[in-house]
Amino acid sequence: MRKSKVLEIDGTDITLKELRVLDIFEIFSGEDNAGLSMKERLCDLLARCSDLTWEQVLQMTPTDLKEVWDGFVEVNRAFLDLAAMAGLDDLPGLIRSSLREQFAESLRQDTDQ
Repeated sequence: MRKSKVLEIDGTDITLKELRVLDIFEIFSGEDNAGLSMKERLCDLLARCSDLTWEQVLQMTPTDLKEVWDGFVEVNRAFLDLAAMAGLDDLPGLIRSSLREQFAESLRQDTDQ
């Protein structure tokens, strides 16, 4: 059964969901995200693991985002543990690196148009 957690942030209930194996493969393969902007990629990730919208994220404070991250870690602990066992000990660093690369690619695509 897929784990979930409901957070209340600024009077709004936000549901965080455990990623499925399919989600994880699609996120890291990048095939489904080819040609998407960074915003579109982040919205895709949000849709896979929560019911947050991009607009809600933009209105959050860093403290709110930290609470969302902590909830994500809680419901995805098994995935994060498996990633560590597979040698991906610095998964947050890998995610940051991936987001930087996607952001750089997004900027290149925007300037090429």
